[in-house]
Amino acid sequence: MHRRARSVGARLKATGPRSGTATGGEWHGRTLSTAYKAAESERASQEVEVTELVFSKVAPVIPVLDLDVALDRYRRLGFTVHAYEGAARYGFADRGSVSLHLSEWAEHDPRRTASVVYLYVSDADAVHAEWTAAGVEGRIGEPRDTEYGLREFAFVDLDGTLHRVGSPLEAM
Repeated sequence: MHRRARSVGARLKATGPRSGTATGGEWHGRTLSTAYKAAESERASQEVEVTELVFSKVAPVIPVLDLDVALDRYRRLGFTVHAYEGAARYGFADRGSVSLHLSEWAEHDPRRTASVVYLYVSDADAVHAEWTAAGVEGRIGEPRDTEYGLREFAFVDLDGTLHRVGSPLEAM
């Protein structure tokens, strides 16, 4: 790279010509162009292949007032739930490839510190029917078609978390 090529020239300038040439056209017995090529070759052999970074999952952390109540709510909504086994009041709600982390927070105010999560599902109408039948407290809206090609509904739980749930509209 440019930095290495410059360092070869800097070493030549700092150490002076070698091998008895009066013009300084050689460095350690090699012509300057050969020295630059050698430095470039050395740099190329030291390069590390950079692979593309892949983000594979996301797990939003949702504040809740009472972890036990929240875990029960997500269980009733069809999630597999479990509390963290350590001292922290922390839990997990998983369904398919979706993982929600729940954090009990005494200062949580559903009007100020609530969260929003968007859940992509295969059938928003089926999830709506399932969640309505579960009788979980909160506000649940009716499914509707959107201009951006999704069928979706919204559910706001007692902790103020807005769950937007959507699935692709059928191809027309």
